[in-house]
Amino acid sequence: MSTMRSLLSMAFFVALSASPAEAVQGGGSDSCAQPQPISGLGVFNFDNTNATTGPEGQNETLCYAFGSSTVSSDVWFEWTSTFTGIATVSTCSLTAVDTKIAAYPQNPLVGCPQQNTSLACNDDLCGLQSEIGFAALSGGTYLLQIGTFPGSTPGAGQFEISTNQVPSGLNYGVVFSGDYKGPLHGGSDANGDLIRESDLLAPGNGGPTSGNQTAPEVLISGADLGLQAFAQCGNPAPGVPCQVEVDAFSRGGDYRLFNDGRPGSGRIYFTVDEWARGISINPHSPSVTTEGASAAKEASADIFKLVEEVLPGPVPPPVPGNPWGNIAIIDGDGNRSESGYKYPGYGLKEPNAPTQGPLNQGSNADSINFYKPGSTELDPITADNPAFFSLDGNLFDPFEGILGSNSAGANGQFKPGDVLISTGPTGTLSVYASSAALGLDQDPLVEDLDDIDALILWDNGDGVYQRAAFPYQWVEGEFDMLIFSVRRGSPIIGTPDSIFGLPISEGDLLVPPVPGPPGVQGGSSAPGILVSAEAMGLRSGRDGTAADDLGGADTSEDPIIDCNGNGAEDSEDISNGTSDDYNANGVPDECEEFVQFCAGQQLPTALTCQCPCGNCDTVNADFAGCGNGNSASFNAGASLVGSGSTSVTATGADIFTLGATGLIPSQPGLYFQGINAINSGSGNQFGDGLRCAGGSVVRLEVRFASTGGTSSTTADLILKGGVSSGDLRRYQLWYRDPSSSPCGTQFNLTNGVQVLFTP
Repeated sequence: MSTMRSLLSMAFFVALSASPAEAVQGGGSDSCAQPQPISGLGVFNFDNTNATTGPEGQNETLCYAFGSSTVSSDVWFEWTSTFTGIATVSTCSLTAVDTKIAAYPQNPLVGCPQQNTSLACNDDLCGLQSEIGFAALSGGTYLLQIGTFPGSTPGAGQFEISTNQVPSGLNYGVVFSGDYKGPLHGGSDANGDLIRESDLLAPGNGGPTSGNQTAPEVLISGADLGLQAFAQCGNPAPGVPCQVEVDAFSRGGDYRLFNDGRPGSGRIYFTVDEWARGISINPHSPSVTTEGASAAKEASADIFKLVEEVLPGPVPPPVPGNPWGNIAIIDGDGNRSESGYKYPGYGLKEPNAPTQGPLNQGSNADSINFYKPGSTELDPITADNPAFFSLDGNLFDPFEGILGSNSAGANGQFKPGDVLISTGPTGTLSVYASSAALGLDQDPLVEDLDDIDALILWDNGDGVYQRAAFPYQWVEGEFDMLIFSVRRGSPIIGTPDSIFGLPISEGDLLVPPVPGPPGVQGGSSAPGILVSAEAMGLRSGRDGTAADDLGGADTSEDPIIDCNGNGAEDSEDISNGTSDDYNANGVPDECEEFVQFCAGQQLPTALTCQCPCGNCDTVNADFAGCGNGNSASFNAGASLVGSGSTSVTATGADIFTLGATGLIPSQPGLYFQGINAINSGSGNQFGDGLRCAGGSVVRLEVRFASTGGTSSTTADLILKGGVSSGDLRRYQLWYRDPSSSPCGTQFNLTNGVQVLFTP
């Protein structure tokens, strides 16, 4: 792993992914006051054979290793970044010199780096060579110091500058379907077309985003799949089936899970139905446990990720204390849930309380499929680019109290345990993998009732199912990967699986039967458990309780939503503290220009009102400070926002400004700047409000509120605050409330605003 270090007091994981470019000439300067200029990515020469050991950069705390902070025989480079992201500087495998390297922000007014300002420093990450990583801004300049460990022989070599930079925001697109019981069924998509339970949809606004979504768009319809019954569904309505329900879907290119010990060898994503509660076996939130039937009743519209990667599989139920489990990465509607969490949504209706009968209050995400932008996942269905799916049966659901839609029988007398292959609307719909090949429909008394609910599939390209004899044989390319789950009530549930001999549960991810002695790579004709429900943070029923039902599943090689490019889902970064989310919108703060934080509002969690005299804002939907004297009930606060450009070189109408609303009319207020977010961004009680920004406070400007209770800055805040590119600053407005102060202190504060400044 690369060295971890944050430019902005935020932790970023560092990874490598860049191909070496051609080396450039030059070996560095012996003087940090006149460093050799370089820019961009690539491989660069250094030569410290005749370099002296200057006084600068010799007492850095980060450089202390093996009893010394010294970087001997050091040469200096002035590097200009051509991207915003994590920069990695490495001499690994590029020299025989025992290197030691460091990076510093460059201040042209100061020249050489000041003491203890290093962004990163390392000695001997890879043998005797070194590697560092730090957050860089596009256009920013940085001093790179390359030398040797004290007493080592200097010499010549090369160093590489690379980045793991990825596009901000959505890395993958998502396609999904809902069942006929939900509110989407019979509604209109973004183009005015009717939505049916067979249709694969995409978010209407292009990708998961915060807040209310526009109508989704039908990408693949039941007609595109060649379903016979599609034409009979004239005017569908929620709760009325059209007998075209697609339970599971894949384009046959799902990421093949590898079992070779590498990090990132396979991420598994899944959905559950409205009855799911989950089990609390890991510290991550939001999860099925927080969003499920016993809590927020929002789990059925959400997409969850298996926290641990499937290494090594198959995965039995974990022992107590094992970190397996799940975390929600995509929300249904993108609004704050009843459990208090907020993360990007993709256009489904929430909440969805578990109720019997054919009508649901909210949405079930029935099938999911992720795709990389530019892939063939969304191309028309043809013989060369088919679609694979399963159809709903007429199985009785003991929780719902109703039969299934019998879509499998209505479209060609297929079985709900069959995986079908479609070559398009004019092609022939046929069985790709039969229920028998998957180890289903074993009991002749209840034949044809096992129902596939989730599907992960990689076909080797010939459209003919070649079954892998054991898990991970599909990585050889001759065999097809087929992973699935079964619906609640399927007769196969409770049958011992062919790998562990455990009773099969509807929450398990299964593979076709694995031959061999029981408990030793299989030993029955039943499916094998690849990942147990318990390892996914789901109830299995194996302990005598009710079980959780999967709705859909998929795999990917990369994170689905990774705005900061560190290789982890944004939800995971926020949950485990790697990234701040002061404004609680589910997006890491480092991915946003302006971040409101320190609200004087009681969010929908178990938190009590944090304002000094119970005067929390209960009016504003967006961020605001504690309630002030603007209303008799003291239930509205003042809100601060940032606008304009975050560039320190912006001029004219583009300059950075602050503005506030909800102030006491005609009263003065002081705009001020700080470095820190007080109390981890929650603030401390001060007057009638919360003091949110502090540390090296700079008084920026006093402004009187208008008769409408608004004000804004007019001063040059960049100049006044002494701000440089790469600085992270926090702002707040302290204002008077002389006549009707709720707590009697006669002053209050807005929420805070956090700003990351760019070149």
